[in-house]
Amino acid sequence: MNIIKIVSIVASMLVTNIIASMVASSQIAPYQTIQLEESAPEITAMAVSSDGNIIAVGAKDVRLYDRSQNSFVATLPNDHSHQIITSLAFSRDDRYLLVGDDESRAALWDVSANKKLLEVTSYPFTEPYDDIPSLEGMLAVAFSDDGASFCTCDGNGALQRWNTKTGGEVQRYGLRFRTKRIDDLGNSVIGFQGKESGYLLVNSETGNVIKAITTKDTALSPNKSFVIFFEEEVDSAGQDQFLVKSFDLKTYQSATRFLWPPSQGLISLQLSQTLLVIDGFEVKDQYQHYNRLFYDLNKSVLVANQPLDLAPVEVGGRTPVFFTLFSPNGKNVIQSSARKVELFDISDLKASADKSQLLSR
Repeated sequence: MNIIKIVSIVASMLVTNIIASMVASSQIAPYQTIQLEESAPEITAMAVSSDGNIIAVGAKDVRLYDRSQNSFVATLPNDHSHQIITSLAFSRDDRYLLVGDDESRAALWDVSANKKLLEVTSYPFTEPYDDIPSLEGMLAVAFSDDGASFCTCDGNGALQRWNTKTGGEVQRYGLRFRTKRIDDLGNSVIGFQGKESGYLLVNSETGNVIKAITTKDTALSPNKSFVIFFEEEVDSAGQDQFLVKSFDLKTYQSATRFLWPPSQGLISLQLSQTLLVIDGFEVKDQYQHYNRLFYDLNKSVLVANQPLDLAPVEVGGRTPVFFTLFSPNGKNVIQSSARKVELFDISDLKASADKSQLLSR
């Protein structure tokens, strides 16, 4: 075995052992729990207002929870008897809420008036989508920064932009998207395309692709200056390795941040300006055990490894449905699963380089 291969194996073992050593010491208990009644349907979508005070949870209808009052303060009623909420998004000023459902509709609500202003319906592509079965409903919704328009993406790959005042279609993009998160940057849109696990940066006016990235997920920084993504490559010893990279949205240049432990499975990414949250799992005894990793991006350092309160699932089984969001100030992680929403205070998380320094390039 040559020296390069030995170094690669040792590096992978080191990163794996670092994470394992953190599990017992990184229990982060929720400081607030919002429990839905047992008869309520399970949560299928979640969004948080830009001031962090209102949490919208969707299932058969949408309920608005006011953190300052510690209670649900409003319900946006369900106009369609069989509707299930699939996506939610607040406008930047928190005045409006977009509500996507499983029949490819998106409704615009005035939150303070508890009034639906308009509703649009996606008209999907008629031809097959790369032999991938269509997913149900409006997978993602997002407002433009100025609130003048909003984007939707349905389960058949139709990405469209709509006028907020009239509900008229502004643009229908020719690309086929399959995304559960849209990031509207004004002059461009980020979304997931097809079975190749590619995220695309697309010009909003022309629909032309600016950049394509092959990855499982991305996380946009709050100031919309860069994107974090994963990339798999083969090292000089012929071993697969996973890199966490950043992509600058001004220069369109990529840079490697750190190596990703090969023992960790990936579910989703969330990002404050400097703290990256990775929801994933470790495989033990043929079961997936779910956890949440916190990384300091500036130092490429693991801050904490939080086991999630989710039942282990046999390898190949269905991953439990849960949602994770940062509060806008980056001090809280908000997680929903089944009929419960939990808030975790992460403001005191600090890097511990002597325990968890990662291998960086």
